[in-house]
Amino acid sequence: VTALGALLYHRDLNICWCIIGSVLNIVLCKILKRVFNIARPETGLHKKKDPGMPSSHAQSLAYLSVYPLATWCLTFNPIDLMHWAASCVLGFIALFLAWLRVACGYHTPGQVTVGFTFGALTAMIWRQCGLSVFSEIRKDPTAMGVVYGTTFCLLVLFFFIVFDVKKLLRKLKNN
Repeated sequence: VTALGALLYHRDLNICWCIIGSVLNIVLCKILKRVFNIARPETGLHKKKDPGMPSSHAQSLAYLSVYPLATWCLTFNPIDLMHWAASCVLGFIALFLAWLRVACGYHTPGQVTVGFTFGALTAMIWRQCGLSVFSEIRKDPTAMGVVYGTTFCLLVLFFFIVFDVKKLLRKLKNN
């Protein structure tokens, strides 16, 4: 919902690119979980049966913190203390929330580290890919429309899948 609101409010190519990359990051995490197929720790309050490697929370936190950090660093003005402060706070919050996944017993330190590393790498690589195509996309109004349309469709599809799958699982559990 936040991503859709940001997209509708700003209508910015960089936000679209970030959102598309975030959805791709989620897909990458699901693939990696199936490839690694490493169980979660036996201890903890969780009851999840899905593999714990890599931590999808850590991967998403890393992506969503490193992408804006990379963007801010590219447009960095040493006098702009607000960007410095926001970058530091965002990085610390992401690390703290990732650490909580271990502290609560949902993941091992290795699972969180791998998830955070993959998320950070995905953000940096996706940001660099964006830099190489932004100038070309901005020249063509049709390309801009395709990027906006793709982003909107991915968000709608993502929400549809998440909410419908959860409803289906609840119905199956109740029957």
